[in-house]
Amino acid sequence: MTRAALFVRWMLGISAAVFLALGLAFMFAPGMMIGAMDLKAESPKALADVRAVYGGLDLTIGILLIFCFFRKFWANGLAISALACTCIFCGRLVGIIVDPARDILTYGLFAVEVLGAVLSAIAWFLARQPEPVAAIAVAAPITAAPVPAAEAPAPTSQEG
Repeated sequence: MTRAALFVRWMLGISAAVFLALGLAFMFAPGMMIGAMDLKAESPKALADVRAVYGGLDLTIGILLIFCFFRKFWANGLAISALACTCIFCGRLVGIIVDPARDILTYGLFAVEVLGAVLSAIAWFLARQPEPVAAIAVAAPITAAPVPAAEAPAPTSQEG
């Protein structure tokens, strides 16, 4: 396996694990997750919404990426990961500019989201490339002499 192929698989696997973990955390521990962002969900309705939107969407993306990983749909999964990370960091960038949310946690999350988008995009590009010739040659070595094919029986003529 080439380094590029290894990077593609690792990137998709890590992306799937991160989205899955975030989805589960928001679904089963929403108070802890939103507390870090200074959000308050004081009513059961608000907590249910955090579980549904944050937990449900992240869990959906994580499951979809796991499906792509095991079905070997590398490029499709990485395109989903790159798009999701890009949309998330764009939303955070709007918050930094408009709101202005300028604290260390916001900048740290922004950096992680940009990094996730860039690495997913690089891996997506690599996943769409044909396998290098050297990798193909190792996978299917050329034999020294061709193996003769079995002789087919001579055709018979049918007269009518």
